Order: sequence, then structure tokens, then C-alpha cells
Amino acid sequence: MKSVYRENLHWFIATLAVLLPFAWLAMHGMAASDDYYDYMLLQKHGFWGAIQHYYLNWSGRVSSYFLVFLFNPLRWGETLGPAITNVMSLFMLLCSSWWLAQVYRKSTRSSGNAIPVFSVIICFLLMYIPRPVELMFWFTGSMAYLSGIFFMSAWLYLHVNPINSIYRKIIYVALPFIIGSGSEINIIIFACVVLLLLRRDDFKNKLFIASVSAFAAGSALEILSPGSRVRMNYFSDVEGNQTGDVYFAINESLKAAWHYLRDWSRSTPVIMLAMLLPALSGVKKIEGITSLSLLRFLAGFMLLPALLFPFYYGTGMSVPPDRLLNIVFICFSVWVFLAFAILASRWYQKIKINPVLLFSLFVAIIWQASYQSRLRTALFDIPKVKSFMHERAIRSEITQKAALNNPADTLHLHAIKSIPYTIFYGDLKPDPGHWYNEGYAYYHGIEAVVCEEE
Repeated sequence: MKSVYRENLHWFIATLAVLLPFAWLAMHGMAASDDYYDYMLLQKHGFWGAIQHYYLNWSGRVSSYFLVFLFNPLRWGETLGPAITNVMSLFMLLCSSWWLAQVYRKSTRSSGNAIPVFSVIICFLLMYIPRPVELMFWFTGSMAYLSGIFFMSAWLYLHVNPINSIYRKIIYVALPFIIGSGSEINIIIFACVVLLLLRRDDFKNKLFIASVSAFAAGSALEILSPGSRVRMNYFSDVEGNQTGDVYFAINESLKAAWHYLRDWSRSTPVIMLAMLLPALSGVKKIEGITSLSLLRFLAGFMLLPALLFPFYYGTGMSVPPDRLLNIVFICFSVWVFLAFAILASRWYQKIKINPVLLFSLFVAIIWQASYQSRLRTALFDIPKVKSFMHERAIRSEITQKAALNNPADTLHLHAIKSIPYTIFYGDLKPDPGHWYNEGYAYYHGIEAVVCEEE
């Protein structure tokens, strides 16, 4: 085992070089938006009451809200709390990437170890995810979206490996329920994954049937939530959006999917890395391309518009949020990696590429990413941290004085100017009734707060 890690030390060094800027920034994050509001709900309604409040009034993301209220960062303070949960989210992404690397090896019958594949996946996601803050460094977004990828990657890892212990069997069956009750996005992804993995023998596998049944139960809990209808009514009645329109949702989903397919295939090295991975992992020839495998390939392609459909249908909005695009991007990238390896496996039996050359190509990609990618943004954000923390300290001091001396007055604060975009989700609003401001005021025990825009 030690020799394997020693042989791949250069891959660990390259991965660490990409990871460190994000890890450093993670230690300096801040709570934002729903984090404060959720803390207020937790204090007012209690743990289960807060979950029930969302289930009845916003959506059925039961397991996601369970995590939100269980690990709310503000329980540990405004400085330590976000640092803890940001590191936790980064760890979730690392685990997901490792499990996906193992799934890649199993699915492509690779002869090599998973370390180079893991390095490629985690570095690629860190460098090119649409907006890192909404995946890892905004707690509520991380628990609602990244947690789904985390649980699905864990389930896939268990699925492609022998499940011998009772402990693993319980997790294998329980995870799909957690996934299904996590969000409508989770439901679509996992349903597609099950269809892609489904084999005739699986109908005789009691463990697999139990797992799928648990997923169906969790999905029903999420979909049948009364809050989903309340949420749709909000976007139609208050925002005036075109919700519940199937034609509009399908049309916008297909257009957006085509747009992002063209964008990501050109603005990121996803295709180049898809060509690099089979050589790195030692992909073996996968016998034959059947009509069923082509059907599964098409199903993976259609996952893009399918993931976007609930957003357009449920909100009627025209631009999907970055937190959703982060998940679509991850699914798109994993699909490209797997699809290329499977379809092109026969060619890699005849090609022998020097491992040093392969690693050099990967380093070249990282070097280019340091000029134009999320890695560049992170590197530029590091010098801003000192000023950012200074502004936060001043704001905290002003807020504490107001809470002590004038808690019944409206507190006026200045907007934060030094913004590290990698970890900064959003500031307080000019409207004292905004849920961010309302939660912030409640947390500090003051009547109201207003953020004066510059």
C-alpha cells in the first residue's frame, strides 16, 4: 500500500497545489442569506418544527433540511461556524471525487489504481465548477445540493463493490431514501443512475430491490410535499412568473442544455481530460457496443435538460441559479468521462503513452487553469482575505454595540467592499424585511438591520 502512494506522490502534490487555495479560503468564510434565517427558524420552532415549517411552506427537501438544521454554522459562531462547515463541504467533495474515481475504474475495468483518476476529477471540479461558493462555501446551498452528490457517490461506490457486512447493507438501503427525500434534482439524477445500471439479474437481487424501494419512498415524501405547491404559488402570484407550464419548461430546458453543452465543452478541458483518463487508469476493452448501451448513452445526454426542467417548471424564471448549474456541470462531466472511456476503450488497447507524459499534460492543464479558471479567482482572492476579515470585524463590533445599547433601533451597516468571490455568497440587503436581514437581526438580538449600498 505504501509503495502505491509513493509511486503516486507526484499526483498528490499536484492535487494539493490546486486544493490549498480553496482550503485556505474555506477557513475564512461567512454565514449568509438562509443561514441566518434557518438559525432563526431553529430557535423559534425547534429542530423538527423547523423541518415541518419548510415541508409545509416551501419544499419537501426533508433530508437536506435535516442537515441544514443539524449543522447550522451559527451554532458555533459567525467566524468558527462557517470555517467548520466549509471544511466539511470541501471534505464532502473530496470523498465524492474519490468514490467516483473508484466507480470509474470499476465501470471501465481499469487495471491501474484510482489515485490519478481521483486527482483529475477533484482538480477539474475545483478549477471549473461554475461557482464554488454555491457548492461548498455557502452552507445552505452545500447541504441542499452537494450533499446529494456526496450520498449518490457513496451509494455508487457500494454498488460496484461487494457488500458483505451488515453495516454496508444498511447504508446501501438507507442512502437512496436520504437521496430521494433530499431534492427533486436528486430524484432525477438517481433515477437516471438506476436506469443506467439496471441489469436483468438486479430484479432477483433483494438488496437492490430494497434500495430502489427506499428511494421510491423518499421521493414520494419529497414530491408530495404541500410546500412545493406553496413555492410555485409564490413564484406565480408574487413574482408573476410562468410556473407550471410544461411547454415553456421543456423549451427552456432544451435551449439551456444546448447552451451549456457548447459552453462547457469549449471553455473547460473536459474533453481533453476525458481522452486522458482512460490512459491514466488503464482502461480495458469493453466488449461490444449494443443498442442498449447506446440507449443508455442517450439517456445520460438527456440528463442535462431533465435536471433543468424542474427549475423552469417550478419557478418560471429564465436564468437557472449557479447552485443548480454546479450540479448539472458535475453530472455532465462524469457522463463525458465515463461515456468516452466506454465508447473508445478498444483504441486504448493499442496505445501506450508514457506515464510521465500523461502527468506532464495534466500539469500543463493546471498551469493554464491558473490563468483562467476558478483556480485563478481563488489565487486572486487570497490577498483580499485580510481586508475582508477586517471589514467583518468592524461590522461585528458595530453590531454588538447596537445590540447592547440600542437593540430597539434599526441598525445601519455599510456594504462589504473587499469581496473574495470564491467564498462570498451575498451581503445584507437595503430592505430590513428581507429574510437575510431578518435572520441577522434576530441572531444579534436587534430590531432590524439595513445595509446601505454604496
